[in-house]
Amino acid sequence: MLNMTQFMSRFIALTSCLLLLGCQSKEVTKEDSFSTPATLKDTPEEIQFITSDIKLFWKMYDREAPLFTKLEVDEQYFDAGTPALQSFYNEKIKSSDAFSNLLNNRFDRRYYESVRNSTLQIHKETDKILAAFEAFEERYPRAVFTNVIFVIGGLDTGGVLLPNRQIVISAEMFAKSPDTDTRYLSRWLQSVLRTPDYLPVIALHELIHLQQQQFGDNTENQTLLDRALLEGSADFVTHLILDKFLNQQQLAYGNSREKQLWNQFSKKMHQQNFAGWLYNGNTSIDRPADLGYYIGFRIAEYYYNNTADKQQALRDIIEMKNGKAFLEKSGYADSFK
Repeated sequence: MLNMTQFMSRFIALTSCLLLLGCQSKEVTKEDSFSTPATLKDTPEEIQFITSDIKLFWKMYDREAPLFTKLEVDEQYFDAGTPALQSFYNEKIKSSDAFSNLLNNRFDRRYYESVRNSTLQIHKETDKILAAFEAFEERYPRAVFTNVIFVIGGLDTGGVLLPNRQIVISAEMFAKSPDTDTRYLSRWLQSVLRTPDYLPVIALHELIHLQQQQFGDNTENQTLLDRALLEGSADFVTHLILDKFLNQQQLAYGNSREKQLWNQFSKKMHQQNFAGWLYNGNTSIDRPADLGYYIGFRIAEYYYNNTADKQQALRDIIEMKNGKAFLEKSGYADSFK
């Protein structure tokens, strides 16, 4: 931690730097040494769980708090971390300035500090993730597996499948305890922050995305329906295996307004515009965010429940190639006529 003299010295240096630069900053994409696809594994037992970036974050935090700068965050965390962390930066963080500002906000920093011990104990949860992967393998024997890397992110992403086919999970999003103070966080964050027992849920969700990717996940030309099915079917299969749902608030809201939501969604589902339905946690005000996940979940669930061969139904859901064709085959839209 900084004493007052160090704090003032750093503050003056930072201010001078900003004045010289005209208060402008240019973000540079990190060199992505994770561009080569990772070797996939045939069994869960072959994968690695990597937590070193969590310790690196807290080492940086202790050296820089309470004043964080882009230069020091880059040097001591993003550039010093695993290649997966650097790839995660390119995919999700994108701005060291924004990340530094987040840590400089005393309310956000209060949350990080409150979950510190929990993030440092993440390694104790990996056996549960492994068990979830094994349960998935039993239901879907052709599954492939990949390493799982834990990082500290920017309070906006639970997990992601990297372009190189490895999974990254933001530990701070799954480190809440019953007495964690979240009163000063956004309403969306309060609704999505989870305790560590949800780590198998997010890990399996991302692993299912890996399976989907093997069967033609073309993200460039996806419609709203395609992407909603991609996300929602991953939620459904995860729920089928673990009997857990990441966002119960979203599920409850959707179940009580399903026909109304379908009528709204169906008018836009063939557009390549996800606004209002996906990845809108910071903009959704009058209803839960990401309701496209719910629609995709219900389509997949409806198909599964109405298919006699459950093993084939599971394969059809995971190996889906065409969202429009799958919707028609499911009969979900017809259920509202």
